[in-house]
Parts: sequence; C-alpha cells; structure tokens
Amino acid sequence: MKMETCLELQAHLDGELPPGRRDAIQALCAQDAEAQALYQSLKTLRETVRDHEPEHRLSESREFYWSQIQRRIASAEAQAAPAPRTLSAWSQLFRWLVPLGGLAAVALIFTLKDPARPGNVAFNTAPNPATSVEYRSDADGVTVHWIN
Repeated sequence: MKMETCLELQAHLDGELPPGRRDAIQALCAQDAEAQALYQSLKTLRETVRDHEPEHRLSESREFYWSQIQRRIASAEAQAAPAPRTLSAWSQLFRWLVPLGGLAAVALIFTLKDPARPGNVAFNTAPNPATSVEYRSDADGVTVHWIN
C-alpha cells in the first residue's frame, strides 16, 4: 500500500478529508483487506491513547494559575533589565574634555603652520633659495645650466 493511501486513511479517521475523498477511502476499506486492517489498527490505537492519557488537574483555577505565570515573567523581566548607569563627575567631564582637546590640537597645528604669520619660525617649510649659473656658447651651440 502506498504511503499516500496510509496518510489518507489516517486523515479519514481524524475527520480531515473532504466529503468526495472520504467516500473513496470508505470504498477502498470495503474492498481492500489490507486497508481495512490498517484502518482498524489506527482506530484501536487512537482509542487506546485517548482512554489511557493521564488527566492533569490543577488545584487552583485557570485564571489564578495563569496570573502566577504572568507575575513570574514580569518579575524575571524586571530583574533582567539593567539599571540605568549614572556617570561620575570625572566621566562626564572627560566626555567634554576629549573632543575639546582634539579641537584645540587641530587649531594649534593650523596656527603654527601658517607661513604668512610674522615671527613664526617653528615650522618654516620653505625650501632654501637655489642658485644657478648658466653658460652659453653660440659658436659651439651649447648651453649649460648649473643649479646649486
């Protein structure tokens, strides 16, 4: 027997088949002994499980039971949530001093590197003036440039 047929027998037992397919499965069970045996064994298994399933009873009402669970979840979430941190006075001051110090350093570099400012000799990057000598001979057709 095919697996699809077995699954359809189980679906018929659970009442999950459409009416047209249900009639076809009932006709199959009436004609095929293997299908009838599988249907009966599934039906017996279903009844056995339902009859011997343990029944769980709560000592409290449903509302009280679920309210306890809800309170436990809320208290666990409250404990897990981190408390907001407060920064010390030094940390708060440090948060302002670091960017201001960086800004002051950048301003100092640009101030010291300004070549147009008089009296600034700390960062003079202008090259030394070069001297050159030129020799030209029209008779020989030669020009020599000496750069010192």
